[in-house]
Amino acid sequence: MRGRPVGAVAVEATDFRGRNTRFQAEALKANLRVVDVVKAVAADLGLTPADLADLDGVPAPVGGRY
Repeated sequence: MRGRPVGAVAVEATDFRGRNTRFQAEALKANLRVVDVVKAVAADLGLTPADLADLDGVPAPVGGRY
């Protein structure tokens, strides 16, 4: 997932995200459901959502490009 939605989303009229499909009605609702899961998992672990998002669970490849 690009970007890490871990809190409230407020998109102003001049913000490019208002035209981005990721932040429009149905997609935004789905993404906010993911945020709710992240918040619940973080709370269970005694972390903030931002702390959980910063955990690096995917090792970087060695000697190669992404």
